[in-house]
Amino acid sequence: MPLYCAYRAYCGDVNRLEHEYRRREVLESVNQGMSVLDSLGRVTIWNDALERITGCPRDRAIGRPLAGAIPSLNQTPLPKAVQEALTSRSPRTLTHLGLPSASAARILEVKILPVADGVTLLWHDTTDRLHAEQALKRSEERLTLAAEGANDGLWEWDLRTQAFYASGRWKAMIGLPATAGIGRPEEWLGRVHAEDVASLREALEAHLGGTTDHFHHEHRIRHEDGTYRRFLCRGVAARGATQKTARIAGSLTDTTEQSTAQEQLRNAGFRDPLTGLCNRAVFVERLGQRLAEFKRQKGGNGFAALYLDLDRFKVVNDSLGHMVGDELLTAVSRRLESCLRQGDVLARLGGDEFAILLNAIGDPQQANAVAFRIQKALSDPVSIGGREVFTSASIGIAFGLAHYDNPDEIMRDADTAMYHAKSRGKARHELFDADMHARTRDRLGLENDLRHAIDSNDFEVHYQPIVLLSSRMCVGFESLVRWTRNGESVSPATFIPMAEELGLIEPLGTWVLQQACRTFAEWQRQYPVDYITVNVSSRQLMQQNFMLIVEQAVQAARLKPCDLRLEITETALMDSPASAAKLLNELREFGVKIYLDDFGTGYSSLSHLHKLPVDALKIDRSFVRTLALGSDRPAIVESILALARTLNTSVVAEGIESDDQARELVRLGCTHAQGYLFSRPLSSRAAEQLLAAGQPLGPKAIQPPDAIGGRETDFYSPSRLEALDQIAV
Repeated sequence: MPLYCAYRAYCGDVNRLEHEYRRREVLESVNQGMSVLDSLGRVTIWNDALERITGCPRDRAIGRPLAGAIPSLNQTPLPKAVQEALTSRSPRTLTHLGLPSASAARILEVKILPVADGVTLLWHDTTDRLHAEQALKRSEERLTLAAEGANDGLWEWDLRTQAFYASGRWKAMIGLPATAGIGRPEEWLGRVHAEDVASLREALEAHLGGTTDHFHHEHRIRHEDGTYRRFLCRGVAARGATQKTARIAGSLTDTTEQSTAQEQLRNAGFRDPLTGLCNRAVFVERLGQRLAEFKRQKGGNGFAALYLDLDRFKVVNDSLGHMVGDELLTAVSRRLESCLRQGDVLARLGGDEFAILLNAIGDPQQANAVAFRIQKALSDPVSIGGREVFTSASIGIAFGLAHYDNPDEIMRDADTAMYHAKSRGKARHELFDADMHARTRDRLGLENDLRHAIDSNDFEVHYQPIVLLSSRMCVGFESLVRWTRNGESVSPATFIPMAEELGLIEPLGTWVLQQACRTFAEWQRQYPVDYITVNVSSRQLMQQNFMLIVEQAVQAARLKPCDLRLEITETALMDSPASAAKLLNELREFGVKIYLDDFGTGYSSLSHLHKLPVDALKIDRSFVRTLALGSDRPAIVESILALARTLNTSVVAEGIESDDQARELVRLGCTHAQGYLFSRPLSSRAAEQLLAAGQPLGPKAIQPPDAIGGRETDFYSPSRLEALDQIAV
């Protein structure tokens, strides 16, 4: 019996040891720290995981209280919590328990579980998790702050739950308050413009299906105010280990202003911003397409290009201002549109130039009919700001034919025809013909030679005597510019308008003024001659330094200002009457006298005339020519003379070709005249010889020799060409 009892005791010890061994194996195998304290609070078990967590070896911990094993625990609530658990036999959990360490402080979570004869403590190191949570929280705070401050809205779509998140900025961009609920993707897609929904879904499906790396789509979203704004939506999908998409997140950018600006830029590339018409680039492209179509069809309906240039548009701009000019261009555009058919193309090429493509016409006569229709539409005045503004157009027509290789050739020929229309009197239209090319080449050559001639002062000034009718003695001269090109004289009627058009009249006019002043000053020191007249164009009058040019020319020649007369046409004065009157008054104060040239042919009114400082009127040759023909012209001349007496101005009659005209002028009270009856325009040498002779001028008078052509036997050469001789700078 004693032996049996001993055996039973032995077996019990073995079982206890095995149980203890297995229990220790289990305790050591877990990753979680574990310790067991007896009822007195002394450590009985301390596993390897707890050694790693606390840094306290088992040998130091076994048999001691927790605070004895790890003194720093005295600064924590753990010892007290253990004691309460031993007493109350209720579990406790301590979170965020700080444990100082030699390497770095750790944050622990300790669960205290009462067991028989003590408590078990489960230790969990939450340091990394808490750091991660804190980092995540900081990241979320930064993201929230960035979302609130960013110009873009943020969004997220959970594809598993179909939950949709939109940031406050996202909502604000479509006019919603930050508190508005946008919880489902349908609330986003339902606001998308109907025309954009299909392409949006296609872009989403392509990215969610893995076809594209990023989601990127621009679409319109309905704002709360009912309008649609344009947005750029970008995003990227988050995929799991199986590559199945779980969610997609991204941003929303308002591109409305940018899209509007880009649209305006695109329109600016194709449209004229003032009139809304297509521009030159679009017109040339359309013309090229029509030419290519015509060539493919090898005939069929023809087409025509019209090139339009408004007449005297610069006068409107200069006198009434650019705002009126712009309104006129817009009004002209609308009138041109009213003259065209559907399918025709109208463009503004720039400035006051327009172009028209007549798409389907059978022959040039139909193009002519359109041109007549345009001229009629433009003939009525345009009302702008209570003012009536008149305009007309010169039109060139090029009929589309298969021999053209490109649209530029058609435009060139239409432009050439337009120039010929303008040169023939404006408010006209011309159909291009092959001879125009030759004339254009000749004109280009003439223009080049004119430029070179002005650069080298390759001109001459001729002088036509002005006589006192009572004695027929020369008392003054009118200076007239002449140009000899390649040994042949070029008519002033040709090169003077050309110089005006090319902007060369200013340097040419200045040269003539200087030359005339120098020559006359030399004559005046030797001969009894009273004055010299110089013609001035409207372009010269508009020069800002014209007054200075006159002063310098007079002073350089040592000429008395009162001996210089400037001849100005009525038209030049009426182009800008206020500024012209100011300049003329300055010239008068300087001492220069003003002659109103070709009086009776312009459109100056008496109300304007009496305000201008005019010293003399020059009766146009068109009135003088019919003095002896029994017409009503003598009454007109008589009226001009009566007007001159009323205004206290002198009168000079131009274009006297016969004794009858001279006698009639004397009878009517005219005192001064010039014309072929007395002398044609002379070279400076011939004019000086005329002065030296000191003889009355006329068909019976002795005429001086001409230095250019030898001795002239007959200076009296009535001719219709005198009109050309009198065209002056």
